[in-house]
Amino acid sequence: MSPVTEQPRRRPLVVGASAAGLTVAHELARRGLPVRVVDAAAGPAAAGHPVDLRPRTLEVLDQMGIVDGVLLNGRTSGLDADYSALPTRYPYTVVIDRALLGALLREAVAALGVGVEWGVRPPYAPGASWLVTCDGSAEPSGHAGRRFTAGADRDPDTGIRQAYNLAWKLAMVEQGHAGPRLLHSYEEELSADPRPRPGLLALADRVPALRRTTLGRRSGLGLAYRDSSLTTRSAVEFISGYHVGVAGPEPTPAPGPGSRVTEAGPACDVLRAELRDPRWSLLLAAGGAGPQGTPETVAAAAGAQYGAWLSVRILGDAASLPDPGRRLRTALGTPPGGWLLIRPDGYLAARGTLLTAEALDRALLPLSLPLPLLGTGAHPCG
Repeated sequence: MSPVTEQPRRRPLVVGASAAGLTVAHELARRGLPVRVVDAAAGPAAAGHPVDLRPRTLEVLDQMGIVDGVLLNGRTSGLDADYSALPTRYPYTVVIDRALLGALLREAVAALGVGVEWGVRPPYAPGASWLVTCDGSAEPSGHAGRRFTAGADRDPDTGIRQAYNLAWKLAMVEQGHAGPRLLHSYEEELSADPRPRPGLLALADRVPALRRTTLGRRSGLGLAYRDSSLTTRSAVEFISGYHVGVAGPEPTPAPGPGSRVTEAGPACDVLRAELRDPRWSLLLAAGGAGPQGTPETVAAAAGAQYGAWLSVRILGDAASLPDPGRRLRTALGTPPGGWLLIRPDGYLAARGTLLTAEALDRALLPLSLPLPLLGTGAHPCG
């Protein structure tokens, strides 16, 4: 009987070393996946046209841990809109040479052990687990063919955001932390981020009142996933903006499910390191008591069961996530026992006023996890 030999692990293949392609490669490698990057060009461009990176894209680069190099090598635009009224660490646009941006991304990818193979463009992906095209081609996405098209290189600002959205979902499925259904949310959420028509932006630029109304779209900060299948809201909350809290119906605190957690403002600065963690985050406000034990018990069980992809933090616990003066808990609107489930891209998937195993199972249902938390049995919604 011949000895059993271990088969080499198939690697996701990224076609195109564009800003989008390098973002996909970086985020897959950051999550421990072996990845291959190929590009048809003979080598990287030595110079390029300047590109604009707006606030939301800068937030993404911060979560990737590479924004400092972009800020150091770029310059803030003096001609762009004033985003200072919007909740973000980066209320400005950074202008940077496209070739320099590519060099910074390649350096970050190389630090994770991934290089670019130049002069290669295979028509198919033999031995690849997934094919991700990021070279501006019209390769269609398809789950059955295990292929996806990320943002084209025409617009690195949009491409980086879309590639980041795809990469963390692809990594979760590839590593067995979520079912394939998670990947359907990639195309689903692309439709929430339509590119503004240049003619409308040009008109808005000439009319100050209209210019103010386009700030959210122009900056990327207005993008929300309230209707995404990954966002959990009750029917009452969805229709009325109210939810049932510990004292009865009350306004849904901001940020709501589907929004960026950093919409809570400067108090979220203490979450910067947490948002750089490639995992999901479960934030629980210390205190409170539920019918099945304390919320801390539920959180501990979640950390033990899902710790490979879920970071659990107790707000107000000095050893977990300090919150001096309750600034963060106040900004997030979390009473004792209140909780927030945050996606790897910083968007809120769900929240509640009291953490229970059933509530968390419901929020995690879109991931198609093999087992419910604490073995609670069937999902409460069937």
